[in-house]
This record gives sequence, structure tokens and C-alpha cells, in this order.
Amino acid sequence: MKLFQFKEKTKPRGEYKEDILSMLDAECRRRHDERRPLELQWMLNADFFAGHQYCDVNPFSTELEDYTPPFDYMERGVYNRIAPLVETRIANFKSLDFSMEVRPATGELSDYEKSLVATRLLTQTQYKCGFAEKKDSLVLWSELCGTAFLLSWWDKNKGDAVLVGEKRVPLGDLDFGVLTPYEVLPESIYKESLAEQASIILEQVVRVEEVNRRFGVRVKPCKAETVGIAPTAGTGGFGYVGTTFSLTTRTAEHSTLLRTYMEKASALYPSGRMIIATPDRILYYGTMPIDEYPLAVLRCKKTVGMFFGRSVIEDLIPLQRAYNGVKNKLHDYIRSLSLNPLLVPEGSIGDIDELAANGVAPGDIVEYDPARGEPKPLAAAQMPSGVFEECENLAHEMEYAAGLSHLGATGNSQTSLTSASAIERLREIDGVRLALTGDNIRASILAAAKSWLKLYKAHGSVAHVEKLIGSYDTSGALVWSAEDINSYDVVFESENALLHSDESQLAAIRAGIELGLFAGEDGKIPAGVRKKLLCRMHIGDFVRTLGEDDLQNAAARRENNRLMRGEALPLGVCDDHELHLAAHRRAALDYAYDKLRRKDPEKARALETHIALHAEKIKEAKETNHA
Repeated sequence: MKLFQFKEKTKPRGEYKEDILSMLDAECRRRHDERRPLELQWMLNADFFAGHQYCDVNPFSTELEDYTPPFDYMERGVYNRIAPLVETRIANFKSLDFSMEVRPATGELSDYEKSLVATRLLTQTQYKCGFAEKKDSLVLWSELCGTAFLLSWWDKNKGDAVLVGEKRVPLGDLDFGVLTPYEVLPESIYKESLAEQASIILEQVVRVEEVNRRFGVRVKPCKAETVGIAPTAGTGGFGYVGTTFSLTTRTAEHSTLLRTYMEKASALYPSGRMIIATPDRILYYGTMPIDEYPLAVLRCKKTVGMFFGRSVIEDLIPLQRAYNGVKNKLHDYIRSLSLNPLLVPEGSIGDIDELAANGVAPGDIVEYDPARGEPKPLAAAQMPSGVFEECENLAHEMEYAAGLSHLGATGNSQTSLTSASAIERLREIDGVRLALTGDNIRASILAAAKSWLKLYKAHGSVAHVEKLIGSYDTSGALVWSAEDINSYDVVFESENALLHSDESQLAAIRAGIELGLFAGEDGKIPAGVRKKLLCRMHIGDFVRTLGEDDLQNAAARRENNRLMRGEALPLGVCDDHELHLAAHRRAALDYAYDKLRRKDPEKARALETHIALHAEKIKEAKETNHA
């Protein structure tokens, strides 16, 4: 990336800078106004999730406002079922596996080797960038607001460093983070996909010290508004006021607005355009880092014709209001019984005001005039049983709207279900209903992984060294450059666990083993296949016992590089001849070897001779076993 340069040929420097800043400011205001109704819904969702549930959007003032009960005595308790239902949904999503692999661009051995390097890079990125924690935050924001984003970038201050003279220069490294929907301003909220947006603006509230650290410049603080949690009087009744937490806007101190304007490629800007600026200063002006937005979108539920998704909380809010109403009516009835209201004949009690204010406490003596009549408790009507049934019905409707059954929400099966097959069927139905959001999560992670590979490709002009974690390679490091990345076909190693549960996958594996589908010609399961099966069965400790196979394959690949240069290599003392033979035969079937054989048959004979030596050893071992 090049530093920002003003084009002074057409306009003076100051005017050109002001034009850009003015354009950014005007676009941010326009996009905020367009997105305002959605922001109110997001805040309402967050309030209901936090327990502040006596509020709604005022359509006239376009603000979020609290509403008061018609009578002071009315109970205003909050019986929050939204939070546990959303947390249960998130817990189900934790069963998803995000182990990825890169498919080779072609069937050539060289492309296969490059796909292994790219796959290892994705694994390393997940490990060193805290993928699990950021993924959980991404899912939580999508559940709250309906949409969340994963932004990827190249941090020039990270990674290993090289010495240029006496100066230590970092090589840079990839990083990514979660963006809330409040921080993303699309060109239009009515364009459904990210690729349709002509431009995207990221508007983040950051402290001025952070801008100085990242860009090396000092900027002035400005009025930067952001969202935050604050206590609010949200419950009450019967003479008390309770406090809940709600999402409100606040002004951040010593902070500024950091705006990142990304514009996709066009005739005017063939490589796209990216501008990073504060309200009064341009920090960067240049081309896009890759050929697409380095942004992945996660939508809880997709909405036709809308860029932002829909949260499941929006379906739960009306049911939660009804549930609170029924529960509060029950408590109003119970409170009225416990307060023991009295029917008092007129004039029978001297200080009627004190009785009205304090009631009759246990042990109190009530003086009255027998001539005027005796005070009697007010007869209360019997609460209809339908009220209790309505409470249960609303609870089940909320579970259904959240994509869960009663079994999935509470862990308890209904009394009518005693069959194990029926209970397992309910679990499968839960998985199918949640699988739609699960597929959206997996798709967003795949989109982020493609951005990671493209960023590695763009910044891999020099060789980089990755320290491998859990590697069986002898070097314990992965050396890569841009040439090692030529495919962006990223797939997951396993299916969506919400559609295909572990139990069903394990059953399929056991059936395949019994039918001999995984066995080779000798009736044995190959080591590589056995390792994959153990991984799918989540038996990680046993997978470690197969580490020697990885070492053997790595050694065979190193030998292939030397054999392709015409070096005559003897057999190793510790060689696994079957594994080595398979690796060398893959090299012999590659197009690169075919070219070498036609160009220099003498040099190509080194690989053929080495293959023959391994084949002879395998033949001798079989004859010995038969004897």
C-alpha cells in the first residue's frame, strides 16, 4: 500500500483534502439516516435480551421510549425467557466444527503441495488470532442484531522481523476482528449482497492514543457517540421501583471517529479505492488491499432485499410481552390476596385514612363501631385455570419461535414422550431448525478464510516463516510465499453437525467399517484413512500415535524434491516403504515429472530407480511373510 498522496495537478492540496473529508462526512450522515430504523430495532433487541422490556419504538419521535403502567399498583416484573433461549441457541452452535482445508487448483502434485501449505496457513491463523473467542462474539452479535461482520486486515507491525542495516523491520502478519452492525455503513441497505455494494464505510469509535499507535499521527478528539450499557428504571409496582440494564448511546471521551471508506474496482479506479480518515485528517489513501471487500457477513436470518439480517429476538419480543403480562396478572392477583383488602361500613372506623395507607399488619387491633357494621375481607374471584395454561402455551410458543423444542430448551422431555426414538427425533428436528443459522455461520467463516488467503497472497512477496503448533514436521516451521497460494477453494472438513449429528456420523462410520468400505486391497484400513476416522470420532489422543506417518510423508516429499533434480538417493534405514512408495508414485504421475522425462530422461531416471528400490523391498517383505 502506498501512503496518501494528493493530486495537485487539478486542485490545490487543501481543497482536495477538504473535498474528500466532506464527501466522507456527507456519506456517513446519509447512510446513518437510512439505517436509523434498523438501529432502533437493534437497540430494542438488546434491551429485551438484557431484561429492559417495558420500552418500544416511538414511531413519531423515532426514539426508543419507556412506557408507564396505567395504574401504580400494577406489577411490572420481567420474566426474561429471551436471554436463556438465545444462550441455548448459541450453545448449540458450539457443536459446529470449523476445521478447513484448501482444495488444489488442479490435479498436479505441485498444486496439491500448495494446497497443503494454504490449509496449514488457515489452521495457524485460527490458532494465533484467537479464532474461538472472536467467533463466539460474532455469533452473539448476529443473534442480538441479526447481523455481524468479520473484518480481516494485514497488520504491518506484527509478525517476525528482519534486520535492514541496523533497523528492525517487521514483516507483518494477518489479523481479523469482529465488527458490530453499528460500525458498518453500506451504500444502500436495500442491496442484499456485499458484492452489490459499490462502497462500504466502516465507522469506529477509537481512542486518539490508538490512532497514534496504529498510524503514528496525533489527531484531535471529537464528539464520538457509541452504544453502551446503562442502568434504567424498568420494573416496579406496589410502591417499589426496580432497575434493569438497557442499551443507550453515550459520548466517548478522548476518542475520535475512524472512518474506512472502501470502494470496489471501477473504470475510474481499476484497483478499487480505500481511504482511512478521521473527521479532520486523512490517514491513508490508496488501492484496496485485495480484489474484494475484506469483510465477511453473518446474518442470523436472511431478509429478502435487505443487506442487514433479522434477529430471532424480533420474533420473540411480542411473545415475551404477552408472557410478562400474564405472569404479572397472576402476581397482581396474589398480591391482592396477601394485602387482604377490607369492606368497611361507612363511619365504623375512626381513622380510615391510616387503615387505607398501612392496611392491617399481623397482630394489629382494629377498632370499629359495632352499630355501624363489622369490617369484612373482600371476596376474591377464583383465578381461571385457563390463565395458567396460557402461561405454559406462551412459553412453548417462544421455544418454537427460537427454533427449539421443549427438550432442547430445558433438557426435559414432555411427559407424553417416553420413547427413546421419539426423543432422538426431537433432537434431530431441533438440529434441522437451527441448521439454517448454522449454515450462515459456516458460510461467513469460509468467506473470511478466502479473504485471509488473498491477504497472504498480496503480502507474500518475501518468504515468511510460520512456527507450527502441534506439527509432526521435523522443522516445526512452515516456510511460505505468495507462490504457494494459488487456490481459494476453501471447504470444511466435516458436515454441518446440526444436520448430521455426531451420533449419526459415528453410526455411518461404523457401518462403513463393517462393510469394508475403508479397507484397501489387503483388507486393512490405510493409516491415512485411519487417522481421518479417528479425528471424526474425536479420539485425539490416538491420533497422536499416528504421528510417524506424517513424518514419513514429509520425508518422502523432501526426497521428491531432490529426486526431481536428478540426485540418486539410497533407501533410508527408517523408511516405511509403502508410504514412501505411494508418495514417490504421486510425484511420478505429476505433469512436472512428465516434462522432465521428455526433456532430460537421464535426470528423470533417479526417481524411477528409487521407486524400484522401494517396490523390491515391499516384495521381499511379502515373500518373507508367506514363507
